[in-house]
Amino acid sequence: MACEIDFNCNTLNSEALDKYLTSLYEKDHIEITNCHYIKAKTGVIDKTLVKQLVMVNPYTQGLQQLILAFAETDTAIATELYEKAIENLKHIKYYYVEALFFFAKFLKNAGPTSRYADIYQQGFELAQRHYFRFLIYKFEDLVEPKSIPYDSKNYPLPDNKNFDAYINFLIKKLQNP
Repeated sequence: MACEIDFNCNTLNSEALDKYLTSLYEKDHIEITNCHYIKAKTGVIDKTLVKQLVMVNPYTQGLQQLILAFAETDTAIATELYEKAIENLKHIKYYYVEALFFFAKFLKNAGPTSRYADIYQQGFELAQRHYFRFLIYKFEDLVEPKSIPYDSKNYPLPDNKNFDAYINFLIKKLQNP
């Protein structure tokens, strides 16, 4: 969904997101949950509405737990929500690493520093291994706040990596579902 990219590039139009959300079919539970997750990352959280979201798989459950963790004021409950979200998102690399980032950010402000260091290191290493350039930027920003916004040009992919085999795999997979 383009809204995730818009959020990462700081160009998200909240009215367009709300309009898109209202245009969704009522049983499109995954996309509805994803939209509420993006809204939560912007700071807009309606806990009552989030608790009513339908959990159809570990992904939607993990996103719901992250949203609720963002809004939770009790450190112990928030920690438990982050841990559950991370476990539920383990099978989707990007969201797993993003959950580690948000947990590290939370721990930096509220939790034990040793736990923060472990979660930070785990997430930062995974972001680098998988070339999640925006998340690399966000992890670096936790340690030393950036004065410039994210720009993918500042995080180039390695020149010696050849993605042709993977691209061909994806093309074949799309052609033969």
